[in-house]
Amino acid sequence: MLDGGIKEKFLTLKQIKFNPFKHWGIISDLYKQSFPKEERIPFFGLGSYH
Repeated sequence: MLDGGIKEKFLTLKQIKFNPFKHWGIISDLYKQSFPKEERIPFFGLGSYH
């Protein structure tokens, strides 16, 4: 049985899939949290460079 956190993440990903631009802030934050600053590459060319 999936715990609430995992289920919530899947729901968020499902919402992002249907409207990525509406949820760009969420995607961007998740991306920034997933990679240390020095390992980050521009995300689809739209990442911030600072």
